[in-house]
Amino acid sequence: MSGNSVELSGKRSEIMHIIEENPLCKTFILKVKPSKSFFAVLLSKTKVKKLIATKGILKTIGKDVLSALRKNGVRVEVRKSALGRKRRIGNAGIVKAIKRIGAGETLEEAAKLSGLSKWGLIYRLKEFKRKNGKRGSYGKIPKRGVKKYGI
Repeated sequence: MSGNSVELSGKRSEIMHIIEENPLCKTFILKVKPSKSFFAVLLSKTKVKKLIATKGILKTIGKDVLSALRKNGVRVEVRKSALGRKRRIGNAGIVKAIKRIGAGETLEEAAKLSGLSKWGLIYRLKEFKRKNGKRGSYGKIPKRGVKKYGI
């Protein structure tokens, strides 16, 4: 696998095994929090030139270790990650859900099309109503299908 990137994840013993299997690889992608011994093995047994990790993983690595890596010619890159969280839906998404409910869709259907769970939509509708009043500039929240949830 010379030249390709190798993903380092799993248990420590598995990671060390992966490193030993790929001595010619120049790019490694970190998926777990590394230890200092991990970097010692990485530098001594491979020809690493680039190390890619998320911001959270890089925060766990000491500054002295990062500077030692850079002195040895390793370029450390930050990969942006959402950490599995969805982007929060703004007022426009809630307004669309309100219009869908008003058009006759059920709460579950409106939630699914908005990208929220049913209870996530209920919570957001309550919050929206509290901030904008029963009749905001967006129109009235229809009672059909949502009355039993106290909206």
